[in-house]
Order: sequence, then structure tokens, then C-alpha cells
Amino acid sequence: MDIAQRFINYTKINTTTNKENGLAGIMPSNSNEMQLASLLEKELQELGLSQIVKRSNSITTVLLPANVSNAPRIAFFAHLDTSSEQKNDTKAQITHYEGGDICLNKELDLYLRESEFEELKNYKGDDIIHTDGTSLLGADDKAAIAAIYGYA
Repeated sequence: MDIAQRFINYTKINTTTNKENGLAGIMPSNSNEMQLASLLEKELQELGLSQIVKRSNSITTVLLPANVSNAPRIAFFAHLDTSSEQKNDTKAQITHYEGGDICLNKELDLYLRESEFEELKNYKGDDIIHTDGTSLLGADDKAAIAAIYGYA
């Protein structure tokens, strides 16, 4: 699975943080974080990794053995929850950008307009992952998780 599709799969799991639970120190603050942690555990197993620990608070760790001796230890961290403002399925989509405006949601007439976001011009010929304009993408760390898995 490529990194973009892996990321989009993660965005389909609504891991909106529950502010009240978070303030009370309850982890995970949203039960769907455990659903995502279980998916990550399964994917780690499919990658052939065996030293996987998924805790009751959804924190999941894995030891990826080095392929060289005396390698320094490094750690990659990412969180599972997304902003409390995220309430819906992100309806993530990929647009191959060739210039102009990007239609996010035809029914609601929502567009990412090149005239408002001139930096879009820098991405001609690239794929852009975006929502339908009704939610946050949750890219802050779900993209990090997908990137970390790209290294495994």
C-alpha cells in the first residue's frame, strides 16, 4: 500500500479528541483511538515485526531491529487523536493538480481557489490530498504515522 492510501485509510477513523476525557487524564480520550491502534498493530504484524505492544491506553510501540551493528537508537512518535473540531468523516480525496481551482465539494460549492491560495501554483503536477471542505483532514499526525510506516 502506498503512503497516500495508508494516510487516507487512517483519516477514515474518526479519532476526534474528547476534551473532557483528555482534561480528566483518560486515555484514549475517544474509543476510536483504540480502533486505529488495533489497525496499526495489524499493519505492523503484516510488515513482519513481532515485538509489538499495544497498551490499554492505545499507546502502541514496536521494536524495529537495526540491520547494522552498533547503530544508535532512535524513536519516532505520533499521536492518534485529532483536533476536537473534527466531527465528521474527512472524505479525504486526492486531486492531481494541474492548476486552477480545486473543487472540494460540488454540492456545497466549496473550492480551494488559486486566487486566494497562490502557493497552489507551486504544486502543479503534484497530487494534493484534501477534504471535502466540511471537516479537518487530521493530517497533523496521521500523516506522520503513515510516514513512519513508510520507513518500516
